Amino acid sequence: MRKILLVLPLALILLGLGTISLGGADRAITLTIYGNDLALVTELVTLRLELEQTRVSLTGLPNRLITDSVSLEVLSGELQVLEQQFLYEPLSQATLLRKFLGREIEVREGVNIYRGTLLGLDGAVIIQERTGEVQIVKDPTGFTLPGLPELTSEPTLSWLVATDLVGPQPARLDYLTTGLSWEATYLGILNEEELDLKSRVSVSNSSGLSYRDVTLRLVAGQPHRVGTVRGLGYAKETAMAAAAPQFAEAAAFEYHLYTLDRPATIEDGTTKELSFISAPHVQIARHYIYEGQYRDGVWTEVEFSNSKANGLGQPLPAGTIRFYQDGLFVGEGTIPHTPVDEEVTLTVGRAFDLIGERTLVDQRRIAERKYRDTVLVTLKNHKEQDVTVKVIEHPQGDWTILQASPEYKKVDAETIEFELPVQAGGEAQVSYTVEYQY
Repeated sequence: MRKILLVLPLALILLGLGTISLGGADRAITLTIYGNDLALVTELVTLRLELEQTRVSLTGLPNRLITDSVSLEVLSGELQVLEQQFLYEPLSQATLLRKFLGREIEVREGVNIYRGTLLGLDGAVIIQERTGEVQIVKDPTGFTLPGLPELTSEPTLSWLVATDLVGPQPARLDYLTTGLSWEATYLGILNEEELDLKSRVSVSNSSGLSYRDVTLRLVAGQPHRVGTVRGLGYAKETAMAAAAPQFAEAAAFEYHLYTLDRPATIEDGTTKELSFISAPHVQIARHYIYEGQYRDGVWTEVEFSNSKANGLGQPLPAGTIRFYQDGLFVGEGTIPHTPVDEEVTLTVGRAFDLIGERTLVDQRRIAERKYRDTVLVTLKNHKEQDVTVKVIEHPQGDWTILQASPEYKKVDAETIEFELPVQAGGEAQVSYTVEYQY
C-alpha cells in the first residue's frame, strides 16, 4: 500500500496534484474592474460537448469567485445548465486530514506512535486504536497517511449541461469576483495660476488568479450591492508599469468606462500602476478660507474647471491628489467623481502667515428659545502682499442677520460668506449680529 508521510507543522511534501486548465489559446478574457473590490470577468472559451448531457469542467479561476454570479452560454445554438458546482479545496494539513476521517492513519507525538481510525480534528487529533482505546493527541508532530486523496486544489467550475451540440463549441463565461479593485491618484504641480496635472491608476489583484494579456477596463461609478461576499485576503506588492499607456473613455449605463489600449497583465498579489490622464496647463484660482467655527487657521484652496477650454474636459474618477510646488510637497486632497464642465475645489494646506481669530463678543437671550449673538472675526496678514480671505460662517436655527460689515452673501440655509481684503502687514475685521431661534 502506498503511504504518504506528512511532517508537521509546516512541511507538506506532496507530488502529482492538480488539474489541467484551458490554455491561453482557448480563452480570451476581458477584465472589467470596479473601484470597490469587485470585477466582472468575461471569457470566450471552447467547450467540448457531447449529445444530450455532458459534464463540463473549467479551471483557471480565482478562488474569490462569486459563485451565484456565474453565467455560461454558447455563442451559437442552445445550452441548458442543469447543475453548477464550484470546487476548491486549498492544499493544507487540515484539508488532507479531513479526507481521512473514518479511515486508519498513523499519528506521531514525539517518540509516541498511534495507529487507528481518525475520529475527529477539533483542537486535537482523536483516533481509535484497533484495541478499541481512544487516543486524544493534543500536539501531533507528524502523520502517515495511507494514500493521496482526490483534491480539487485549483478553483474549478463544473457544470452538467444539456444540448444538441456536439464537439468543440465557442462559449461565453461571465462571473463576478472580489479581490480586484482600482483607484486613481493625481499629481499636481502648482504654479502661480496654473496646475500641471498628471494621474495614474493603481490596479490591485488579490483574487487568487493572475490575469495575463487581458483586455482591461476600469469603471468609475458605484454599482449598488447587497450585503457582502466571501473572500480571502492576500498581501500585495507594487509593480510600476514601464510604459505610459492611454485609456479610451466612454459612457456606460450611469458610469464611465476606461479601456486600456493594449493587453494587460495583472499578476495575483500585486498592484500595477498605469499612466492615466495628463493635462499640463490647467488654469486655477487660489482662495484663502477662514471657517473659524469648524477649524483653526486660514486655509488655501485651489479651484479649477474640468472643461475642454481649460485643458481637461473628460470625466475625472475619484482619487487622491497630491500637490507640489518648487520641489516641495505642499498638501493633498480628494477629487470626487467629477463630470465634464464641473468645478473642482480642493484644500491644499494651512497658510502660515495668515492668522484668523473668531470672538463671540456678545450673546443674549431675548425671548423663549430666541437669542442674539454678535461675532467678530479678525484676520492678520503677515505676508508681503495683499490678500483676500473668504470668511465662512454658519448661523444656527431660524436666523436673521441684523447688522453685518462688510456685506455678506447667503450661500445656503446654514452658510454665509464675507470677502475680506487684508493689506500686507495689516489686519481687517468682519463683524455681524445675528438673531436666531430654535
